[in-house]
Amino acid sequence: MIRVATQQDIARLEHDLLARFPDQLLQLIASHPGCRERQLDAWICSWLPLAPEIMDVRRWVSQSIDWFLSNGDIQKEPGGRYTCVPAYAAGAAEDHIGYARVYGDPSVEAWLRRHDVLIQRRPRYAESDVNTGPATGLERTLQVNEQQRDTLKKLGFRFISGNELEEILPRIDLLEEPDLSLAQDSALSSAQDSALSSGVWQSYNPRHPGVEGWQDWRYGGKSLSPLVRWLPGLDWQLVREARYFFCYYGSQLIPLSYQQAVLWQFKLEAEYQARSVVWQEDERYLWLPLGLPSIFWQWLNLLAIQPAERIGNRYRLQLERSTIARVKHVLQEHLRLRWSTGT
Repeated sequence: MIRVATQQDIARLEHDLLARFPDQLLQLIASHPGCRERQLDAWICSWLPLAPEIMDVRRWVSQSIDWFLSNGDIQKEPGGRYTCVPAYAAGAAEDHIGYARVYGDPSVEAWLRRHDVLIQRRPRYAESDVNTGPATGLERTLQVNEQQRDTLKKLGFRFISGNELEEILPRIDLLEEPDLSLAQDSALSSAQDSALSSGVWQSYNPRHPGVEGWQDWRYGGKSLSPLVRWLPGLDWQLVREARYFFCYYGSQLIPLSYQQAVLWQFKLEAEYQARSVVWQEDERYLWLPLGLPSIFWQWLNLLAIQPAERIGNRYRLQLERSTIARVKHVLQEHLRLRWSTGT
């Protein structure tokens, strides 16, 4: 007997698919390394059976990509191409015995399950009300005993403790001027011939942190800072898809990865007015600016009571008071953020 789907059935299906949205997106990036955002838009549209508006899909894909970038699961290569980072687990053994967060390529999960490792997967939402739209990210946690952990490490799976992660956090005051020998004509390989005539160059003005800091610049002219980028055009989709970042020194362009460019933004801003962090003492909330390098988010998530929640142009993270001195030291010393305390 064939049963006709009711409106409740359709609503339930839609809710389930939207909860799986970031999982599907991460799987697509893993199976198609080097894909662009526009390709992901098309694939997700074909995966969703309910024919949502294309602009809604683009917005959902953009939000989810930004979440995975900030979380450290994927990386953005020159030209707006996305790949998954090699899978690994990060956990603070002294605080979370047996638990660690999984990052990177999702194909490792099947391998972990074959070794009897329990993996918990939880969709993350941009809004507190899960009914307002699709999930934005995917939080993955594994649980292992000491024997399993040792076995997995011998087989090549990498575990990083919270202390080890803290030790490798980059410091903006140690960023060096790039080696000019790295500047090559091939750095612009696919972009150079057309960039000077049809593309758009922008340099970063650290007096205006964030998106507003990118201002038009004439290639070869005086730059507002050493950080510049090239775009194929100013269309919103093109701006997201094909950003090439460079350090501009001595009339030479030295290519930068997306995360390197983020660190340079913080370094340049600190010379004028660094971004601010606010510790809300009574509620134990730390209010953080958008755009932190992904490795800092991974470290903060290990200390957090619960995952960060985006509210407006800030992230709110709840922490134990015992961790605050440590967090304050790291954010001030490594990113030179301005710290203030409120109630």
